[in-house]
This record gives sequence, structure tokens and C-alpha cells, in this order.
Amino acid sequence: MKKEQQLAQIGYESLSIVRPSLLLGKRKEFRLGERTGAILARVLSPLFIGPMNKYKAISADIVAQGMYRIACRKPQGTVVYLSNQLHIAARPATP
Repeated sequence: MKKEQQLAQIGYESLSIVRPSLLLGKRKEFRLGERTGAILARVLSPLFIGPMNKYKAISADIVAQGMYRIACRKPQGTVVYLSNQLHIAARPATP
């Protein structure tokens, strides 16, 4: 059983599971595979439309902002957020 399923079975009032795709951002250590992936992700990003949108690389800053805003909303039940949903969650609420 997946760890996510085990967490969901605990019965938390609110459980937000975040599944970002390739994370973009500065790192202290150099990782060739990640650097190559990040370059390719930026070049190929315009091709990720429709259902493929959830596979677009995402900035670690956007993930953090999305997580913060999700936590402030306290959604009920178990909710899974993919990269495209994190982009939406990171946006400031409109009045």
C-alpha cells in the first residue's frame, strides 16, 4: 500500500498531498541529470498542453507558495495536487 493511501486511512480532517513534477530552482549541489532535465523542460514546456499540462516542470517557489495557500484554505478530506493545480493554488485570491 502506498504511503499516501496509508495517510488517507488515518482519517485526517484535512490532508493535502502535493505531487509536483520536475522541480526547478537553485540548488547547492550540481546534478547533471536534473540540470539537463530542467533545460529540456523549459524548451519543451510549450508542448505540454491539455492533459499533459500536469507534467510541466515547476519552480520550487511556486510549489511552496501553493502549499502555503492550500494550508491556509484547509480543504476538507484528502486532496491531491499535481503541478498544474499547484500553479493555480499559488495565485493570490481575487476579491
